Amino acid sequence: MAVIKSNVRRAVCAAALCNLVMASSSQPELVVFDKICVKLDPCAKRNCDIKCVEVGREQKHPYPALAACDKTDECCCRFYHEQHPPPPPPVGNLE
Repeated sequence: MAVIKSNVRRAVCAAALCNLVMASSSQPELVVFDKICVKLDPCAKRNCDIKCVEVGREQKHPYPALAACDKTDECCCRFYHEQHPPPPPPVGNLE
């Protein structure tokens, strides 16, 4: 009977260790925080990048931005923030 308890305990500890390693290695994902579109005629990638830096400073966004010409005369700036995944669920009782 003691051997069975020991094997169960080892399996539970191994599962807990596996969950801990997976949780610590999980990367935060970037989620769109804000999207601001401004008129820019003609919209070119370089000009749009510069405009998004200006808009980010004006709006005081400390987040990374992705600039894209959604239309030929419109530059859209997408600002992101990090969202961390929730921790793994607790593992069963070791007793």
